[in-house]
Amino acid sequence: MPKTYVLKIDDRGRILIPQAVRDMMGLRPHSETVGTYDSERNVFTLMPVRPGGNFIRIVFKISDQPGSLAKVASALASSGINLVATSSTTLVPGKLAEWEVIADVSKDYPVKERLKEVVESLRDIVYEFESEEAKVET
Repeated sequence: MPKTYVLKIDDRGRILIPQAVRDMMGLRPHSETVGTYDSERNVFTLMPVRPGGNFIRIVFKISDQPGSLAKVASALASSGINLVATSSTTLVPGKLAEWEVIADVSKDYPVKERLKEVVESLRDIVYEFESEEAKVET
């Protein structure tokens, strides 16, 4: 069950994550995380990840039918794309959904080519996609 915490931003713009949350997430000093900002919902999501990962964000527009997510996830796994976190939203019930994926791939992995192959093999349920590399901010 989700828990809600009120966080404060200090005078240097930093947000303190409560110790209880850091413990639940397994965050230690110098841990790496991936943060995703959704401007439409004005929501920022923080996820712990393995150190040194190469992260990409992929957003698929897919058929909102039972099994669609499983088919796309299976195709991504078969292509060597390691999912770190996902989130799905129904846009038009029974017709259209959006699936956001944060993936970890090796630096020399041909992401764009493999994604095009996945989408082509599932063109009956995947309508479009966009991808971007995770930006490192300090």
